[in-house]
Order: sequence, then C-alpha cells, then structure tokens
Amino acid sequence: MKALILQKFSKTPVKAMALTDWPEPRPAAGQVLVRMAAAALNPADLHIASGEMKMMSPVKPPFALGVDGAGVVESDGARFKKGQRVMFYTGLVLCGTLAEVMVVPEAWLAPVPEGWSMEVAAAAPLGLLVAHKVLDRAGAKAGESILVQGAGGPVGAATVALAAARGLQVHGSGSGADEAYVRGLGASGYTDYRKGSVRDLGQRFDIALDSLGGKVFDDCVFVIKRGGRIVSLKVMTGTDDMDSMGMRIPGFMRLLLPLVFRKPRKAAERAGARLIGLASFQDGVALSRATEAAVAANHRPRIDSTFALADHGAAFARLGTNPRGKVVVRLG
Repeated sequence: MKALILQKFSKTPVKAMALTDWPEPRPAAGQVLVRMAAAALNPADLHIASGEMKMMSPVKPPFALGVDGAGVVESDGARFKKGQRVMFYTGLVLCGTLAEVMVVPEAWLAPVPEGWSMEVAAAAPLGLLVAHKVLDRAGAKAGESILVQGAGGPVGAATVALAAARGLQVHGSGSGADEAYVRGLGASGYTDYRKGSVRDLGQRFDIALDSLGGKVFDDCVFVIKRGGRIVSLKVMTGTDDMDSMGMRIPGFMRLLLPLVFRKPRKAAERAGARLIGLASFQDGVALSRATEAAVAANHRPRIDSTFALADHGAAFARLGTNPRGKVVVRLG
C-alpha cells in the first residue's frame, strides 16, 4: 500500500515526508482493517512532524501521518462490520490516516451519516469532538451565553453550530471574512478582531472558548461572568486527556505543568471563573454523539480544497495559507 511516511522529525517537516510503499497492517484484537477513502490535514500534523511532541510520543519515525480520516471497514469487528463507512480521530501521537489502509481500534470509530461524502466525514472528527467536549465539560445549558473565539475555524464553527442547536446565545469572534458564515451557523453576534475587541461589547458570558491562548485567553478572562467557565485548548489544567490520548508524559513534566500554567490559572481564579483545559482524545462514542448533534443541526464542516495523495506537497502548502475550511486528501 501507499502511505505518506514521516522519515524523521524535522524543522522543515514537509521535506521529511515521502509517499512510500508500506507493509499493509493486520488487525489485532479490538481492531478492524479500514480501507481509507479520505484524510483531512490539520496544523497539528506539522507540529507532530516537527517533533514538538516527540518527548511524549510512543511513536517514532518512520510512521504514517494524519489524525483525521474516513474509510470503509474491510474486516468484521465486534461492533463494526465489513462494508460499513466509518470516521475517526487518532489523537496527536498515534496518527496514520494518510495511508491507503489502516488498522483502527473499534473504540475510535463512529458511523458516517447518510448523505455525507467521505471527504466531509474525514474533515469532521477533530472539530466535532472538541466542540462536543467543550459544551459537555462546561455544562452548557439552553439560555446561557457563550463566546467562541476563532469561530470561523473547524473547531470554532462546530462549537457555534452545536451550541446554537442546544439553545445557547452565541457570540463569535474571528476574521471579518467569516462573519456571514458564522452567523449562518447560529451566532447572534460577531466581532471582527481586526476592527474591534470583545472587551468593547459591554457583555459578560457564561462560557468562553479560548482556542489560541495568549491575548485570546486574556480577553476571555476579561469578559467572563463570575461563576462562568473558560474552556481552553491551550492551557492545561491536568494530564488526564493527554494520558487518554496515549501520550507518555515524563514525571518532571507532570510536576512542571502547574508552574507553566500558573499565570492563566491565577487570572481565571481572580475573575471568579472555572478554568477547564481540554485536549481532545480519540473517542468513538463521543464522536458518534457529536455527529448526531451535527446532523440534527444541519452542520457539516467546510472544505477548502481537496488533493490526491500524490499531491501531498501541494496540500500541505495550501494548509499553510490559512484556508477557509479543511484541506482534504483523497486516498480511495
């Protein structure tokens, strides 16, 4: 089979990738063989390939890249049967979706909804999983208000759509080019960060999603209600998610985490808000629920462009241009 293999961790990661003939894997207990149809690229692919997480990763080069994907089951499992269309997310250390065939634990898998193409299914898992977990961990309830920073991106858009469908009042923030799109997902308000700041709204929110850290986190702290919840994808408040993902965290790093993130934790505490760190891990049950919610909300991820596996260089180049939607690679 063909697979996009990372030959070594590199500061120029695209140069360290090669489309390679690779042995076809065989499923073990609890796994099924999946003939891949499509995979979606994420900025995380480049972080992985550059070695930013190598200290915590049990997987070392050479290995196949890709964390979002969809395909067709080729071997019967306990829950999923041959011929069934499935979608999944691998977590940030295991990877492998940029290959023609992959063995996948059944616990990662969710069915592809009727009417969804395999490209849409490949583009959906990470964004939907994070959005679902953001709302669940924040205990989001109908009638509450939520600020979604980075609302035009895959995670932000999914959060807007699922939050609006749950009956929350949604305010999005991001590029002005995305305002119409985000309002179409259900946001009742929008801030173009180039023209203003959410600090100028004169509004406090029950929940705020921090997708970028730094100034974006500080803005969330400024506008959160006392008793509110800030869900951050950049500030870690524990290691449970990373453990579930399969990361191997050195003991000294576990000790250092509270010190590294002391400043944002104290800032949230002073604001009277609960800070919730989130690192989404592979979870087929949660993905199934998130997908059902997306179907009910009539939400599908935006796709910017689609490439053949042989054109992976062009696909990664497009990823680097801040595309308006997911970059998808066809494998079937």
